[in-house]
Amino acid sequence: MRCQLFTEQLADLSPDLVILGLGINDAYGRRFSQARFEDHYGQLIDKIKAAAPNALIVFTTNNDSYLYRRYVNKNGAKVQDSMFKMAKKYNAGVWDMFSVMGGLNSIVLWQNNGLAQSDKIHFTREGYLMIADLFFGALMKDFENFLIDKKEITINSYFEDGGEEGSYEGQISQSLTPSK
Repeated sequence: MRCQLFTEQLADLSPDLVILGLGINDAYGRRFSQARFEDHYGQLIDKIKAAAPNALIVFTTNNDSYLYRRYVNKNGAKVQDSMFKMAKKYNAGVWDMFSVMGGLNSIVLWQNNGLAQSDKIHFTREGYLMIADLFFGALMKDFENFLIDKKEITINSYFEDGGEEGSYEGQISQSLTPSK
């Protein structure tokens, strides 16, 4: 929000899609305010809409995390709730990384499997690669559905292993098609 040239530079880029994967720092700590979080995100979306009114917006929810390496961060579920509310309000999409990971306290499983660091916030290289692959797979699957159906582009918010390595079946959560 402090970037003076954000709107101007974004307009120059003229993006078709803006992916917002922000908020883990905002959700860290005991003073998290869901209302303030949504207000700040709303201001950012207003700037994006001013600069690129036809761009589709996709939120990625925060990953599960711990506070101070010792306490489950229950703010992750609040951020998830906020993202779904804002997606509805702004006709945006959501990729629900929080649920993809396994939900509350799943960061421990990721850490035990070498996919999250000992701070229980950040992923390892392998964890970041896995998250990127899951997100890319969701986006491409929905783009494929768009090409096949010639309907709305949607984003998968939740994945379940389809039984084969590299195979994922998704559930559609939110339309990415801007309102007319």
